[in-house]
Amino acid sequence: PPRLKPVPAETPLRAAPRLIDRLNAEGIEIIRCVAGGPDRLADAGWNDVIEEAEIGQVAFAGGLLTFSPTPAMMVVDVDGDVAPRALALAAAPALGQSIRRHGIGGGIVVDFPALSDKADRNAVVEAFDAAMQLPCERTAINGFGLMQIVARRPRASLIELHAVDPVRWSLLGQLRSAERSGGTGPIALALAP
Repeated sequence: PPRLKPVPAETPLRAAPRLIDRLNAEGIEIIRCVAGGPDRLADAGWNDVIEEAEIGQVAFAGGLLTFSPTPAMMVVDVDGDVAPRALALAAAPALGQSIRRHGIGGGIVVDFPALSDKADRNAVVEAFDAAMQLPCERTAINGFGLMQIVARRPRASLIELHAVDPVRWSLLGQLRSAERSGGTGPIALALAP
């Protein structure tokens, strides 16, 4: 949801900086992706990221992360068909990578399988820390398998953007697909109401 702050009426209006200007200022390399030619986004795995955001799930060897956005935080459930220790150890790096890949920030609560041995829980936390590679604060994993993470949240994550407005998300996907279609002449889009 938008977060607005009231300002005095005499505050002059100014345009927000353009995204390209912000990226240039941060020194981020920009590779322009045009409609024709190779699909650099697809080649970089963008279609997989989009699908993960749409279904709110990320598969990893032996299990599945399910992301559920709430107004207060992102809740992540870890499920799988392997032993709890192996499942948690496989989920931890997948979790760190998914948080980075989808731009998830703010409060995050993760429900790992319950592990009674503290050494096992510490090994899972170490695997998460190694994969996360972004500044964050986190708790240890408690005996019930819960870990809390707080990460910088500069914007809504891809998963949240899809959840908030799936119609707009679908429309933008259809427009990208039309943009990438071959041929010449008019393109007709048949969209759900």
